[in-house]
Amino acid sequence: RNFSASTAIHCAMRGATPEYYDYAVQKGVLKNKAYTPEDTRTFRQGVKKYIVPLFLELRQGRRKTLGLEELQPWDTMLNPFGVTPMAEFSSDADALDRAERVLDKLDPEFGDVLRRLRTHHLIDIESRASKARHGEAGWLPETEQPFLIMQIGPRAFNIQLLFHELGHAIHFAMMPQGQPYEIYDTPLEFAEFIAQTFEIITTPLSDTFFQPSELDIVNYLLLERICFEIINMTKLDEFQEAVYKEASLDPQKVNAIYNTIDAQYPTGVEWGDAAYLRPYFWKNLTMFSNPFYRFEYAVAWVAALQFQNEYQRNPEASLSNFKAAMRRGFTRPARELFQEAGINLRFDEAALAQTAAELRSRMVVS
Repeated sequence: RNFSASTAIHCAMRGATPEYYDYAVQKGVLKNKAYTPEDTRTFRQGVKKYIVPLFLELRQGRRKTLGLEELQPWDTMLNPFGVTPMAEFSSDADALDRAERVLDKLDPEFGDVLRRLRTHHLIDIESRASKARHGEAGWLPETEQPFLIMQIGPRAFNIQLLFHELGHAIHFAMMPQGQPYEIYDTPLEFAEFIAQTFEIITTPLSDTFFQPSELDIVNYLLLERICFEIINMTKLDEFQEAVYKEASLDPQKVNAIYNTIDAQYPTGVEWGDAAYLRPYFWKNLTMFSNPFYRFEYAVAWVAALQFQNEYQRNPEASLSNFKAAMRRGFTRPARELFQEAGINLRFDEAALAQTAAELRSRMVVS
């Protein structure tokens, strides 16, 4: 689906609303979300007040550890702890064997799903030329089976991506069979909550891939990425709301809107001579193809961190709730799915303050 500002304005006019944002809320992509426009705006304020300062602390720590006067864009790609942990596996099959062991430790039913994917050749993690860089998991309507495709690699992110996509595949596998297609199209914020929870709760179990002494670093880098993604996705959502509230646009106006909002979400990076690139950072395919896409990921990260708290307190009960919610498919509204998983979905500043405190307490490298 190709999308543009002019298309948005046309949709709004046909929908008898003065702007596309109102159309999206009343009749479009934001109509049946687990959150309201007011929730979204409250969430943004919490991110600016609590998550952004935490992230700036992390960036300052990174700068000092690297011995730099200022942090430049490329410095964010380095591991500040020295040698970057690399996953140990000898082949694609070995990587999947190790992933099975991680899932079996979490819950044997999850490991069984991966074994079925392998038996039916529904998982492809081979790295090869011309293959898309990122991962995808989906559902085959005819056979009612999930599939997974991605490129495996030795970095921690590649292993986390594998468990993210396996989370989606396991979610599909646990849904009721023989139902209308819509049952398998769960709200994105809940689907990503499932996948992102798998990223978080499998990391401490990933000593099949990494040395035990490396797991603290792997966990730190994951939590640092979570901070960045919450900030970036919240910022892009605020930017889209501002853009789609405009009756007409030109490139200069769009860039000016982005610059104003971007300044409210500092990341501790000095761009120097590359600063001229900043106004163009909003340009992303999903901005044109899927308006308001990605804020769901920020919501899902906060919910996944909340689930991790529950899991650490009571693994058996929390995992039972988690699996029960997965088995529902889209037979309940999104908020009810979160409730069944044991998640009290909140968007207020207190919830974001708690998220920041939890992140800070977990980012320990011995």
